[in-house]
Amino acid sequence: MPADPESDSGIESIGSLRSAGLERSAVTKGDRLVIGVEAAGIWGAMSHLADDRDAGPVTAGGNATGAILADLLTAEEGIRLRIEQTNRPNHATPIGPDELEDATLIFESANELESAPDDPTAGRLYLVIDTSDGNAIGDRLDPGEEYRVEFGLEGVDGERYRFAEDPGAVDADPPFAAASVGDDGTPEQFPYLSTDETGVSAEATFSVEERYLRYDHVTDDGEILVDGEGVTGTTTLLPATELTAVFAYDGGETPRTSESTVRIDDGGNFSVDPGIGEAKPGDRLTVDLYADSIPYDSRTAIVVADAEEPDRLRLANETTDLNVTRGDTLSELSVTVRNAGVVENRELLSLDVAGGELYEERYVTVAPDEPENETFDGTTVDLDPGTYSYTLAIDGDETTGTLRVEPDPAVTQIDDGTDGGEADDANGTGTGNGTNVANGTEPDDTGSGSEPDSGNGTDPGDGTGSGNDAASGDDADSGNDGETANGTAAGAEPAPDGNDGDNPGTPAGPASTPLIPVGTREAFGGTVVVGATYLIGHWV
Repeated sequence: MPADPESDSGIESIGSLRSAGLERSAVTKGDRLVIGVEAAGIWGAMSHLADDRDAGPVTAGGNATGAILADLLTAEEGIRLRIEQTNRPNHATPIGPDELEDATLIFESANELESAPDDPTAGRLYLVIDTSDGNAIGDRLDPGEEYRVEFGLEGVDGERYRFAEDPGAVDADPPFAAASVGDDGTPEQFPYLSTDETGVSAEATFSVEERYLRYDHVTDDGEILVDGEGVTGTTTLLPATELTAVFAYDGGETPRTSESTVRIDDGGNFSVDPGIGEAKPGDRLTVDLYADSIPYDSRTAIVVADAEEPDRLRLANETTDLNVTRGDTLSELSVTVRNAGVVENRELLSLDVAGGELYEERYVTVAPDEPENETFDGTTVDLDPGTYSYTLAIDGDETTGTLRVEPDPAVTQIDDGTDGGEADDANGTGTGNGTNVANGTEPDDTGSGSEPDSGNGTDPGDGTGSGNDAASGDDADSGNDGETANGTAAGAEPAPDGNDGDNPGTPAGPASTPLIPVGTREAFGGTVVVGATYLIGHWV
């Protein structure tokens, strides 16, 4: 419950506690924590200890200081109260009786409660702790910490409490000195437990929260967004907190202000109506919050049509039908991104072609009334010719279109020749492209020997060699057999008589590295030609 700044003792009546407080396990830093326990059987001891402090008797509905409770806990009267931190058990120190002096006790009689059937005289004790800094307990209670509270009455099976026989005697035991009838060494025992009772206890937990108020809808600069629902948010302030908001608006014909009460429900949700109906989307207000007439917060508010979606981005003027040549860019694809709200926004714009075959994304920042035109001239189309669908999307809005990819007219697809003919060995094996590859001789059908050419170095006019190789279509050998067209071996001295020599088709001089004539394919069965040298391991 909130602290009472006008109360010297910091406490109100039990009725005020109930009306101003809220029953929950989280206490806001600066508020008061109230722990209630059944007080049957301890009122007499509390009154006795209060008399010792000249505080008078403890009566129903009355108050007492926490020091009296501390005296009772240290008197070993079989009563225990433990307040221990649980989320840092290795570093936490329990709150001891000496720290309870700043707390307050309130007693409630049985007739103010629903009487328990087995104990119609039972009363209740309320321990009220101020969690503000500046007192012994408040300094120990920090936001984020969690605590366990245990109140218990000690008992030992088979033992009972021994009262002093003559409390008035000078040398007699104090009237509330814990003792066992049968054994002075028995631990403390609550006076009113029977011999077969071993004690009873009750537990509760609580946590400490920051004191805050959080708006539901704000910009990145912290400006509040206001729509028809007003200003909304959540808070750890209790419903009884007096919180008001003052709105100032100068966008109309005359400046005006409006004051409204901030409504907080039991769940911590708050709302406030600005009370300025003529404000339009885009207008700005000044909001000042006051807690108990003390300035609490001051912000700028922007009026919007929908605070849930004040800055949604939308697509417009998009290209929906596009033709492009394979290898070119999407320079003709464009889309306009506009801001349908009143607040600048930054979102991810994506382009998806053919279900991810081509994908690009980028962030786009758009302010109200400042649409952005986005193009894709840096996106290269590396797709097979065909028709594809594409999608442009941003901030939940999307549009689709069709992309037709045309083949590049400058490109001719070349067959790799894998199915154009048979491949023989390197010495006289035809490649299937009409070119002989030989060492000056043509192989027979089996490739095991060689047969001479026809004397003038030409194959039959049908372009077919005598073996498996195919001759060039002009009846001349391709030159790969080391012969010139007239039967002279390439790179060899001519025969003395200037003809083909005595042995047609036989080189007249030493063999040299054969050259690849112009017009021959640059690849043979997947091998590589560099310059004029055929790299396959057979030529050097």
